[in-house]
Amino acid sequence: MCGRFYIEEEDNEEILRIVRRLDERFQNEKNLKTGEIYPTNTVAILTNEKDSLVPKAMTWGFPGFKGKEVIINARSESASEKRLFSEPLLTKRVAIPSSGFFEWNRNGDKQKYYFKNPEERILYMGGLYQVFNEGERFVILTTAANDSMKEIHHRMPIILSQTEVEAFILNYNDALNIINHTPRLLWKEKVSSKQKESYEQLSFDFK
Repeated sequence: MCGRFYIEEEDNEEILRIVRRLDERFQNEKNLKTGEIYPTNTVAILTNEKDSLVPKAMTWGFPGFKGKEVIINARSESASEKRLFSEPLLTKRVAIPSSGFFEWNRNGDKQKYYFKNPEERILYMGGLYQVFNEGERFVILTTAANDSMKEIHHRMPIILSQTEVEAFILNYNDALNIINHTPRLLWKEKVSSKQKESYEQLSFDFK
């Protein structure tokens, strides 16, 4: 599962360069969330428009049933069988750029861990979006945990390399191949009390 992710302050310009290079209109979006990202925050994502990658600002989490908590993750193994996710899996896939994500130990000590891609500065997570009355919203696709994750939690996000982002978003068969592969190993560290203070919540302006 993935309940929080993170965009480091020093990574903002790199992520901004990516979205600006794809579509200058994205510069008009303001106050996107950075720092530690929580469900219902609005962030920059990449998706498909007219067979091209485009950036959009979307809110994390589908509205829950009967007005209850938002739905933030979708199991990749069963997404095609769920009414809520089957159509987005076909036509509304997204890549969520981040610096890394957090997970808590399931053994009861509630130790917080931070996971990031050891090979690339940005960690892309695969996801789906849908249009609701509240606007466009996304969920993160998850899969069975690999060796870098399974001692902490049995689920983890679908991880995309930079070279897989376009294929995942634009080609359905490529997306299925990606989500059926075991994710790459990630770098992991315990989050200390001092580090928790440094994961402050930030926002930035695209101007």
